[in-house]
This record gives sequence, C-alpha cells and structure tokens, in this order.
Amino acid sequence: MITNRQKICILTGFLFQLEMGGLSYWFITVNCGLDNFLGLVAFVSTLILTKIILITVRCLLGNRTTPIIYNNVEHEDARLAGQDLSEDASLNTKREKEDEAANTLHEIVAYTSLTLNAFFCSEDMELIKDSVLSFKASASDITPIERPLSAMNGLTTKDLYHFGWNVGRRLEKSRDEIAWFLRHLFPLVFANTDHSTIVKKMTNNDGAFRIRCVPLGESLLDIA
Repeated sequence: MITNRQKICILTGFLFQLEMGGLSYWFITVNCGLDNFLGLVAFVSTLILTKIILITVRCLLGNRTTPIIYNNVEHEDARLAGQDLSEDASLNTKREKEDEAANTLHEIVAYTSLTLNAFFCSEDMELIKDSVLSFKASASDITPIERPLSAMNGLTTKDLYHFGWNVGRRLEKSRDEIAWFLRHLFPLVFANTDHSTIVKKMTNNDGAFRIRCVPLGESLLDIA
C-alpha cells in the first residue's frame, strides 16, 4: 500500500519531469529557433532523462537507508531474543524453587515419620503429619494430640523442642511461629509452659534427649 508520503514524492517527481521537459521544449523552440518537432523530441528526451535520474537517486537513497532498516530489525530481534531468554530464565528459576520446596516438604514428612513413629500410634502420626502440612501453609487448623508427655513412650519436652525447630526452620518459620505450632499440636504437654520459654529453649542441648537439633544445610534424613 502506497503511503501519503510516497504519493507526494511521486507527484513531486512527475512535476519536476514536466518542468524540465517544458524548459527543454522552450529552449529548443524559442531560444534556439528550431521547429516544434525538435522541441517535442527534446521534451520527451528530457522526461526520459529526468526519470532515469530520479530512479538512480531513489536507488542510491534506498541502498543508503536499507542497512539502517536492517540494523533496526536486527536490534529489535536481539531485544526480543534477550527478552525471551530472560523470561525462560525466570521460569526456570521459578521451577527450581518449586522443586526445591517440594523436595524439602517431602524430606520433612519423611523425617517426621522416621523420628516419631516409635513414640506415637499410627492415628496420631497421621494427625501430626497433617498438622505439619497445615503449618507449612500457615493454616491454623492444627489437630491437637491430646496426650500427656508421660504417654509418649519416653519423649521429653526437649525432644519436642528439637523436632519443632528441625521442621519449622526448614519451612522458614520463626521461633515464635514454631512455639505456636508446638503449643497447639501438643497442648497437654505445654499447658503450663510459657510461650517465651519454648522460644528460648528450642535449641537447648543440655541434658539427655533423643531427637537432636539438625543444623540447616544438613539433611534431616541423616539421623542414623
């Protein structure tokens, strides 16, 4: 489709040809005193010559501007390619984080089973694992284990502190959040224990205990 600018250029070129042809006709017939036939020959010849000149100029200008157009296209292609690479990298990073979170959660659930199976019945274990998943989602629907410490086959409060810390820190929970989780999961055990006490003693290693604090960066499953 011809643009308005192109139409103007074509019209201007045509008028230029007519003007140059008219001048040549006038020069031959009036200035030189020759007949009209020679004037027409000069007129037509001038039209052809100016047409050739205009085409040559357009070609020269086209060759001069084409690389600029190509460069602009190349720059745009490069920009779009860079944008696509950036989006791909962002998606890959997102997938890696999702995979890492899924692997961490799988490790935590497996650790919960390996660590507490010897101290709780199967029904309580299912409740504990469900509560861990709810804690991960920051949900408040923690199902309490209504058992006193004396009914937990030798576990101590220190063991529960360490269990809560091992799980909670890998879920990126704070000490306050972990203390809340422990108090709601084991309400009879911590009925007379202040929230601040749980926060303070969560990683205390003094005395006897069966469940140790596992440093961050170390696998929870390396508990042998």
